Amino acid sequence: MQAYDVLERIADGLGVPRGFMGLAYTDEAAHGAATSAGLHRTKDDFMLERRGFLGLISKIVMGAVLTQPEVDLLAVGPDTTPVPNRVGATDVVQVRALTAALRSYDAAHGGGSCRDAILAHTHWAQSLLHASATDAVRTSLLSAIAEAKTMAGWTAHDLGLQSDAQRWLGQAVRDTQDAGDPAHTAIVLYHLGRVPLDNDDPAEALKLFQLGQIAAQDSHSSVADLAGYLPRTAGTTAGDTANRWDPVLRALAEHPDHPLAATLTTPLSVGLARVIYSDTTGPDPAELLDAERFPTAASISDHLLTRFVPTVCRPEPLDRAVGLDQRWSAEQAARWFRFLAAHLSRRHTTDLAWWEFGTALRRRSRTLVLGLFAGVTATVVDWLVEGVASAFGTRVGSSPWFLSGLLIGFFGAVLMVISYGLVIGRDVPAPVSLRISVRSGGRRLTAEKKSRLRLGVLCGSVFGVCLGTAHRLLDVVTSRSASSLVA
Repeated sequence: MQAYDVLERIADGLGVPRGFMGLAYTDEAAHGAATSAGLHRTKDDFMLERRGFLGLISKIVMGAVLTQPEVDLLAVGPDTTPVPNRVGATDVVQVRALTAALRSYDAAHGGGSCRDAILAHTHWAQSLLHASATDAVRTSLLSAIAEAKTMAGWTAHDLGLQSDAQRWLGQAVRDTQDAGDPAHTAIVLYHLGRVPLDNDDPAEALKLFQLGQIAAQDSHSSVADLAGYLPRTAGTTAGDTANRWDPVLRALAEHPDHPLAATLTTPLSVGLARVIYSDTTGPDPAELLDAERFPTAASISDHLLTRFVPTVCRPEPLDRAVGLDQRWSAEQAARWFRFLAAHLSRRHTTDLAWWEFGTALRRRSRTLVLGLFAGVTATVVDWLVEGVASAFGTRVGSSPWFLSGLLIGFFGAVLMVISYGLVIGRDVPAPVSLRISVRSGGRRLTAEKKSRLRLGVLCGSVFGVCLGTAHRLLDVVTSRSASSLVA
């Protein structure tokens, strides 16, 4: 018998050491053999090992060149940190604390500087799921692991690793779902939507944001939830121990009927508050407790919605330091957002389609713009044609080229306005696929196509008659003017 896989199954099935049958040991077996051998070493073995190691260090200090076997003696094996047999609430707190510390470091120095540490921390947190724990602790642990994976995905996004970012954030969504925390799911989906949005794919981002909206509808944040969500992205203010949200959270715990507590019951409000008040150089979130400025929950919601666009559009300190100018100011962004919001409100929808952007203008304005565009285009084309013809010594028509172009543009604009009003009306034109074939398909025209064909022939005929009449009148006027000048 010479088949390696058959010998391998026989050895594993009968419990025969693989080396006895001429087979290679697996990595786990080799590691276990090395570990068991270390357990049976004598005191003299340890003495020899220490002397050999001391001699090796002395050789390094004296500047001697190490041989490859000596270099191998310094190699560190792939041993993982042992996982505790049981996980409690203290372990979950430690995971969250380390996640918060790495998040602060990432915010100060960038994702590339600590990504390896974040990944190692995430793998360690994930391994804690193999330990035993109560149901409450396991739920809290899943939420803490989701925080770590969200940070791992966000640092990957900062480095342009889109696939890694989507995988980590996707795992975080799964963990929040397993934890039964729809509010946390909505927050992770917001981060997941930012990945395609920042990579010029707004359509996919919109779908992820809509999924986050669905998750948000099933959640209501309590004060305890806010204590876990709001400080995650906020900086510290006093020796890295006091968070800027701490006074607000204490006030809400003492006064759960405060209007701010009612406002921060939805992930949308929580997300807006985190964005606006996370920066240590930004406004103080304690201002939301001011009863004179914000007497009701509606006034707080209006304030958060109003401050969101100026916050996300403000220039970053690094941009100002290197002299980068913003393409859009906060005022310009807010104006365009209001324009799009009014457009969606008129259409009673939340979906943006590029072929419907034209309906954002009123019908009268839209018709005027199309007529003006058609008139200018026809005028410029006529001038170019007559200019090229005159360059080759050919005269197009008997009228002056300048007036001829103006006439064509005028009639083209008028007919565009009329035809657009008759064909489109108040309907929104949908995108169509166009296929040009050189074969005669023998297909009959639909009633709509026949109607538009008749309208096109009619408009073309009217355009030709009007243009010919106008040219004739122009010839008469110009000839009389020339005759009067000669006389």
